[in-house]
Amino acid sequence: MRFGGPGFCTQLRTLDEYPTLFELTFIVGDGGLITVVLVPRRPDFDAELLALCASHATPAEVAP
Repeated sequence: MRFGGPGFCTQLRTLDEYPTLFELTFIVGDGGLITVVLVPRRPDFDAELLALCASHATPAEVAP
């Protein structure tokens, strides 16, 4: 399913928003394997991927 299409559902565990990037975390299977994908927040990056991230992101808690 494509982002924005009928039936779209992400398989994300978390999607955190930082000032310069998005951090997507996936848990794969029952074995505890974790995949982390970093998506830079740059105007020359894929607009559809950035829109997906922005619509599902939670602001990250950053230590002072």
